[in-house]
Amino acid sequence: MKIPEKYITNFKKIIDGSLLRKTISTNWLFLIYLELLAVLYIANQFSYEKIYMNMDFCRQELLELKSESVFISSKLMELSKESQVAKELSDRKMNLMISDRPPQQIYMPKEIK
Repeated sequence: MKIPEKYITNFKKIIDGSLLRKTISTNWLFLIYLELLAVLYIANQFSYEKIYMNMDFCRQELLELKSESVFISSKLMELSKESQVAKELSDRKMNLMISDRPPQQIYMPKEIK
């Protein structure tokens, strides 16, 4: 199978650089535009990666703060139990006692108009 002559001449033009010189001289504005787009694309990618890493850092910090919050709330729940309060009062030698009577509601008479 024989290769057509036009393909051979185009290949020769590519190899010796005459096609490239002609293309650059006629389309130099378009090539600058393409280079500018490439730079903008790379800058956009870097800014996206920076934002993504910041989001990942914030997500990790949020998980740590949530677990710390759960730990502190469970500790507070443990310390606020009646038995723990009584034990703490007896350790500090305070003369407070637990009431035997339940709390009662105080009723105030309504004012007569």
